[in-house]
Amino acid sequence: MEKLIDIDGNAYSTVQIGNQIWTTKNLSTTKFNDGTVIPNVIDDEQWSKLITPGYCFYDNTADISAREKYGALYNWYAVDTKKLAPTGWHVPTDAEWQTLSDFLGGDGVARIEMFEEFLCGYRGYGANFDYQDCIGGWWSTAESDALHAYSRNLYYRDSILNRDDDDKVYGFSVRLIKD
Repeated sequence: MEKLIDIDGNAYSTVQIGNQIWTTKNLSTTKFNDGTVIPNVIDDEQWSKLITPGYCFYDNTADISAREKYGALYNWYAVDTKKLAPTGWHVPTDAEWQTLSDFLGGDGVARIEMFEEFLCGYRGYGANFDYQDCIGGWWSTAESDALHAYSRNLYYRDSILNRDDDDKVYGFSVRLIKD
């Protein structure tokens, strides 16, 4: 499969699953595809009140190897800009996640071991970092209501991909899918 390079120069391998081509690791870019810097929000209080784009790394780590392994966590407002992905790629819609899930057996059944290696946890209530190496959460582009958007979650103990709707201020990982 091809390699994808983001605006920061990070490289991503890809894999074809059914008729879709996905990146095999989490996005790490610190800039939108137009070169604009995404705000790196490390302050918990500021993060929990965001209604604009933001990103961080788990526990605000400066460790390069951890950043490369797990990628960044983005709030949904960063996803909603539609400027995270390089040309020819995009953050998956809820329907595209559903297509992946269906191909792998359906919600609550779809086993997706290729994502397990990158269970980077998330930034949740009160901007707390939780569950690194235990849970992975990935945004879709779809809103469920004014305060929530759809995500997919994977738990280490069962490798089953589940759909959820989460607070838009949460920090989740992002995978990309080819246009």
